[in-house]
Amino acid sequence: MVALAFPLHPPGRPASSRAAEAAGVDGPLLVVQGERDPFGSAAEVRTALVRTDRPGREIVEIPGAVHALGPTRKADDPHARARLITTPVARFVTALVGPVPEASAPEASETDRMDPEDRAADRTAADRTSPDGLRTDPGSPRGRS
Repeated sequence: MVALAFPLHPPGRPASSRAAEAAGVDGPLLVVQGERDPFGSAAEVRTALVRTDRPGREIVEIPGAVHALGPTRKADDPHARARLITTPVARFVTALVGPVPEASAPEASETDRMDPEDRAADRTAADRTSPDGLRTDPGSPRGRS
C-alpha cells in the first residue's frame, strides 16, 4: 500500500491517532509524509509504525512539506518536489511487481495525421457550426447566417 500524506491524527490532536489503522495494513507499506504535516509529521508516523515491528514498512519524509506535500514557497521548484514524491513511489512499486513494460503509443487519429494548416481550417469551420448543424455568422446580431 502507498499512503501519500497519511492523516495520522487531526491537527493538534495527537491523542486521536490512527496508528492502529496504518499498523493493521498487511503487506508492504510506503508512507510519503511531509516533514511539517499538521496531521502527523513524518517523524510521528515513523514512531507509530516502528511500534508495529512489521517488515516492509518505509517512510519517506518530504522536507519542509505540510499535508499537501507540494512546494511551500514560490521559489520551490514544483517539478523537483514532484520527483521527491514520485521517485520513491515508483521504486517501491517496482520492487513489488517488477518493472512496468513500456506502453505503446496509440495509433494516430485521422485529425492527428492531417497537415497542421488543414487541421486549423477544419477546427475553424467547426467553430462556426452550432450544435444543431447551422453555420453561425459572428457578424450577425443573433450569431446566425
